[in-house]
Amino acid sequence: VAIGYQASNATQFDSIAIGKSATNTGANQLVIGSSTSNNSYIQNAYIGSGVIDSTPKDFTLNATGSSTAGTAGAALTLQGGSGATAGGNTNGGNLVLNGGANAGTGTVGNVILQGSNGGNVGVGNAGPGYKLDVSGDVNTTGVYRQGGTGGVSATCTAGNTPSGVTIAGGIVTAAGTCAAFGGSTTLQGAYDASSSPATITTATGKALVLKPSADSNGAFFKVQNAAGTVDLLSVDASTATLSVRNLAVAGTLNVSGAVTLQSSLSVSGNATLNGHIISGGAAPSIAADSGAGTGASVSITGTDTAGTITITTGTAGLGVGPLATITFNTAYGAAPAVTMTATNASAATLSTYVTPTSTTFDVDAAVVPGVSTTYTYSYHVIK
Repeated sequence: VAIGYQASNATQFDSIAIGKSATNTGANQLVIGSSTSNNSYIQNAYIGSGVIDSTPKDFTLNATGSSTAGTAGAALTLQGGSGATAGGNTNGGNLVLNGGANAGTGTVGNVILQGSNGGNVGVGNAGPGYKLDVSGDVNTTGVYRQGGTGGVSATCTAGNTPSGVTIAGGIVTAAGTCAAFGGSTTLQGAYDASSSPATITTATGKALVLKPSADSNGAFFKVQNAAGTVDLLSVDASTATLSVRNLAVAGTLNVSGAVTLQSSLSVSGNATLNGHIISGGAAPSIAADSGAGTGASVSITGTDTAGTITITTGTAGLGVGPLATITFNTAYGAAPAVTMTATNASAATLSTYVTPTSTTFDVDAAVVPGVSTTYTYSYHVIK
């Protein structure tokens, strides 16, 4: 179809040429306008309700939709003009999208790449998976924004560290101030494209050194639970102390200083100590029993684990049975094993035994002890 003075579609019967001297050059073409040499070109097109109208209507340019289930609609491609194909290096024409010009105090129209149907925008990416998916580098002369807040620069001189820095959506949104190794940094949704945990990698052979200032508790470094209410690990550099709430060791643990446990220790395997076992904790209490007689006195030094018992019998009423009862400072879960050894000659000649429970153990005499006699014993308790 050819419409216009000297318009021609030559032999392309499935094409349309509109305008003076408009000519088709291939099948399935729509050509509007002709060469600039005969002033037959079209430079502006108005579609809808004319060049201007009192109530202009929105206009949608559509590619053909599909009538077959499972078949996608046709793509709509807008493309700048091609450069010359014969000889030399010629640039192609740009594709320019502009919003409508404003009048008076009105605002210029926006260019919206995503309408009410949703979908994603790809740049160099034919299958975008995000609202904006760019395959390649992104350059800006302005700033990135997160929730409307623009990114800012955060630079500190050598020997200083940022204080009060906020990172949101992968950009610094509040630079804070610089101070000599102090302050805090808050990470809010910092971007990580992988499912792996965040990793700090140092140069080969170089250690990672943390030197923050001490807090009010003296801890220089902390790892806490999600609620921030429990210290799982803390380091106090001033006392060279590492505190761990729960520690699981699958290999070898070497400690050159002291280890303090505030809970229980479980060992699955052999424990080798190249030193002494020194028990700690408050001393248990002791009370004289009827077998020690009238006016007997008793004392104990040590801990729930080990110590020394001294029993001095009275002047009358001595008998067989309990001489003294020792009450543990902290009860055991069940009756422990108690080993008692005589440490003076009197104790060595008196036949004694122990009767333990989870909270106490008795020193019992199998024969009547001597009047006003001192007996001393060392004891060890294990459970």
